Amino acid sequence: MLFRSKTEKANGELGKSTIYRVNPMELLIEEGCNPRHDFSGQDELMRSIQENGVREPLRLQRNANGDLIVRNGHRRVYAIRALASQGIEIKSVQAFIEPASAPIADMLLDSIIANDSKPLMDIELGEAFARFEAWGWTQGQIACKFGKSQGRVSQVIKIYRDASPEVKNAVEQGDITPKEASAIVKESQAEVKLE
Repeated sequence: MLFRSKTEKANGELGKSTIYRVNPMELLIEEGCNPRHDFSGQDELMRSIQENGVREPLRLQRNANGDLIVRNGHRRVYAIRALASQGIEIKSVQAFIEPASAPIADMLLDSIIANDSKPLMDIELGEAFARFEAWGWTQGQIACKFGKSQGRVSQVIKIYRDASPEVKNAVEQGDITPKEASAIVKESQAEVKLE
């Protein structure tokens, strides 16, 4: 059958979504919203965007004032703005826009899963997992959702919450492993209890 009624859908088609074109220079970035702190690799990303454009739509959320806040795509927006500072203008990019009522936990979950090309560092992952815990998720639920062991989830949360800035920096720089950082945190906490 070549013709379908308006309500009949093609095989496999379940619905549709809308992709908007937005001006990346007008998007808001909330301080502390993104658990990522390492924005290295921007030069490669800038070259890619200059050559190919932004291929993957950003994920935005409209706030109560109607402004668009970046929820997924921070590195791309920073790269676009860096290009603009060099006189290379990207006038619009594709984006999905979520309503203000959309759960932020769902958007953070999607952002972490989508960042396989540049995974979050251990401290950043600990910060993200701690947010899920604050939203009422158990460490077991976090582990299941992200395909991690519960021990790994507990480890990165503990490092994020309890490690000194020096220890966190050493983990981020690759000078010590998360396992070594956990041991340092446990040792520090044991010393505090003895005092």
